[in-house]
This record gives sequence, C-alpha cells and structure tokens, in this order.
Amino acid sequence: MSSVLSSGTTTDKISALTLVIQESPLHNFMHLSTSLLSMAEKKSRREALLAIDAICDLFLNGAMPKRKLKYFRDQPVGNDGVTNKHLVIWVFEDAIKKLYFQFLQILEVSYFSFSFFLFFPGIFGDLVFIFMCRCTYYTLCI
Repeated sequence: MSSVLSSGTTTDKISALTLVIQESPLHNFMHLSTSLLSMAEKKSRREALLAIDAICDLFLNGAMPKRKLKYFRDQPVGNDGVTNKHLVIWVFEDAIKKLYFQFLQILEVSYFSFSFFLFFPGIFGDLVFIFMCRCTYYTLCI
C-alpha cells in the first residue's frame, strides 16, 4: 500500500488513500486532511475532480455519522459519565466538521474557477459542465 501511495498513478494514489481512510477514519484522519484535501485543491482539473469524488464518497459513505456534527466546545464535557473514549470521539468529530467546512470552500473555489471555461464550449465546456453538476450535486447531498 505504501508503494502505491509513493509511486503510483494519481488514480491509484487516490484509491489507496480512500481505502486506508475507510478502514479507520479516526486513525487515518491525517491522510484525509492532508493528502486528499491537498489533491482537491490542485490546479489540475482531473486530479482535483478525482480527489473531490473520493472525498465526497468518504463523507457520504463512511467518515461522517448520520447526524449533525458538533464542535468540541458544544459537547457536554463537564458531565460525570464522560470517558476518555468520549473525548477522543468528540475531538475527531470537531476535526471532521472543520475539515468538511474546508472542503466546501474548496468546492466553491473550484466551481467558480472552472466555470470560466464554460465560455469555450468546444474545448472545455463538456468537462466543466460535468464538474459543475457534480459540485452542485455533492453540495446538496452533503
């Protein structure tokens, strides 16, 4: 797995990162927050689109619980029954919520930067239209 992450193709790297994160989102959070998110910010449209698809898949099907996330400051830290396990999960939930906000900002920037190419429908229009539809769809799903 580590050889694919270091010397594989972009598609292989993203697939490997996704598998690693899906195994244990809590323990592999750094891969999501650094590697995949930085790929989504790249100027390369193909790499950004692949990373955005992978991140959306993780958010929709694995990394996020099926409820509204809370910041750590909103958790009942002062209660009697709070254990170290609760604290770890709450810190992770806080980090996921902040990462999700960063991801939405990346989607917004990508959406508007790629929309420029719609003015050249013969060259880039179809790919950009597909990308913009995906951004809109993912924003509505998440």
